[in-house]
Formats: sequence, structure tokens, C-alpha cells
Amino acid sequence: EELNFSTVEIKKPEKINYLSLTNRIDKFLVLHNSDAHFLWDIHEKEYFIEVESIDASGIIDKLGKGLS
Repeated sequence: EELNFSTVEIKKPEKINYLSLTNRIDKFLVLHNSDAHFLWDIHEKEYFIEVESIDASGIIDKLGKGLS
């Protein structure tokens, strides 16, 4: 409860169900990173962030606000 951030990154998306069941993840904006080293390893559009402006400040604003 005392953690002062609103966004988390999860390397293994299959862990989200467990974290949701334990009420540890639902209040955060959750990011998934493909950690791709080749173009064909990049995740498709199922993982995306909706931002107000398409620039670095739009992404930073979204990550700072989390789900609120």
C-alpha cells in the first residue's frame, strides 16, 4: 500500500492471473515488454499504450498516471 508508483512491468504475462487473484496488481497500469532482439520477436498490437500525444511526454504522462 505504501509504494508510490502506479505502473509496473511484468516480464511473464502469465503471472497476471495469479497477481490479480492475490489483489496485488489490479491497481496498477501493467506493461509487458517483449525484450525483442529481432523484428520477428516484437509483440503484436495486443500490447499497446493509449496516450494523449504521440511523443515521449505523452508516454511519460500515461506511465505516471497509471490507471487513474
